[in-house]
Amino acid sequence: MSNDTTILTNLATLQTEHAAWLIDRFGHHGDRLPDMTFAGIVEEVGELARHHLKREQKTHGSEAEHDAGARDAIGDIVVFLCGYCTSRGWNISEIVEAVWADVKTRAYEVTHG
Repeated sequence: MSNDTTILTNLATLQTEHAAWLIDRFGHHGDRLPDMTFAGIVEEVGELARHHLKREQKTHGSEAEHDAGARDAIGDIVVFLCGYCTSRGWNISEIVEAVWADVKTRAYEVTHG
């Protein structure tokens, strides 16, 4: 199994497990899940931004604390993205596979100026 396939399989498994968790925890709010999960994504991106900024500024904690906070935020973002996709009836693995197939063929140039 290729690394790309393994990643997509893991995302599919995560989305399936997360969907069951969502129903168990928030089944009575099913119609609000797109809004709830989108708000969660935005909140976690804010936390990631905070840890990135504070690590660069060398304030409000150590590099290790900010790295741990950033990793936690990234994990939470992926989980919330699974929930958002589930609430919209989308398959996150198919989305990532399609986008990655496009992105990896792009010819980016780094300019210094």
